[in-house]
Amino acid sequence: MNKLYFTFVFAAFFVLGFAHPAYRKEFDKILDSNGCLKSCMKNLTIFDEEISLMKNPNLQRYFGKIDDICAIISSTRECIDQCGIESNPFALESMNVICLPEIKEKIDKINDCLATKTKTIDIYQKCASKCGDYNVVNDQVHHLTQSINEAELKENEKVNPIMDKTNEACGIFKCATKCNVETIKFECDKEAGEEVQGILQQIFNTHFNDLQKLDIVEKMSKTIPPQCNYMWDPSAIFSVVSNEANSKIVEDLSNPQENLGKLQFELLLKQLKLVDKQDELINRENQKLDMEMDLLSQKLNHKQQQQQPKSFEESRFIFN
Repeated sequence: MNKLYFTFVFAAFFVLGFAHPAYRKEFDKILDSNGCLKSCMKNLTIFDEEISLMKNPNLQRYFGKIDDICAIISSTRECIDQCGIESNPFALESMNVICLPEIKEKIDKINDCLATKTKTIDIYQKCASKCGDYNVVNDQVHHLTQSINEAELKENEKVNPIMDKTNEACGIFKCATKCNVETIKFECDKEAGEEVQGILQQIFNTHFNDLQKLDIVEKMSKTIPPQCNYMWDPSAIFSVVSNEANSKIVEDLSNPQENLGKLQFELLLKQLKLVDKQDELINRENQKLDMEMDLLSQKLNHKQQQQQPKSFEESRFIFN
């Protein structure tokens, strides 16, 4: 297997998570062909938690396991370092930023609040009732991907259902991420909510930086559904972006002859944002239409009740 391709697939799968089912299949093949990697990854299958916050909207539970998660990231990173892989995904900035001392200190304070003020509240379930259950849809993506064979990866009728479900999962993730922040603001205080948003935004920013360093933004953007744009656009969820990331975008666009692909990518970003806005408008119109239909139904039921005979005598008079 080509060494560059090996590095690309292995790193890309961890950076982008969903991507395309073809990458999931290739990733599985890489693990099966490398005993060292397979051994290093064993701890992840034992540990019952998704270690990347780019793929885990259960913030309350994740923060509660932060020490265990950071230990897993550290041990797996050290293990893979011994396997001779050029791009160790567990050495990526976005994977390790959550374990920085200053970030963990903030998480500890947030955990203190969540432990004392939200004992009876399951934030994930609260957000799932509003946004949809990410875990259920994500499991569906996984099962669909496992059921497709390599020959079927070129068949749209086989791949499209996976991409549709992936798009749905990403939409839920975006909604749930915002819901996490708003719920913590309400249950704790505004400062705690802003701290959570800041932590998440730092992850999105470093994630973008990792994509740039791996030079896979353009390659991967072509395989990711529209709702998953937060995986390569750090402003997709909270509409903010770091100065460093913004400067990088400006720098890359400064030479159109050398960066035509990136110009096209920026245009795609704008188009996808427009699609998101259109989806929001459609949802609002649908909600408005549902309300109007409910009101019309209530009026119709009321009118029918008024026209019904009020007594047995009236009924007998009508039918005679």
